[in-house]
Amino acid sequence: MPLLKLLWYYLWIAPHLLQIAIAGIMFRRSLVRLFPWFFAYTCFELLEFGLLFANHRLHVSWISYFGLYSVTEV
Repeated sequence: MPLLKLLWYYLWIAPHLLQIAIAGIMFRRSLVRLFPWFFAYTCFELLEFGLLFANHRLHVSWISYFGLYSVTEV
């Protein structure tokens, strides 16, 4: 795998791995009650990432990717 492509995937996946850790820590320490909106935002970002990454990896058209991105950003 070329280095640039590896860097591209790292920069795309690494922040979401951190968000998984944040959501897990929040859930284990019962911080969801103190920060419900932040926890909901974190979970939504992970869901959005999963959808967009799957769409990208399945090589679906860029029009569907842009549509999905636009809907999730609203």
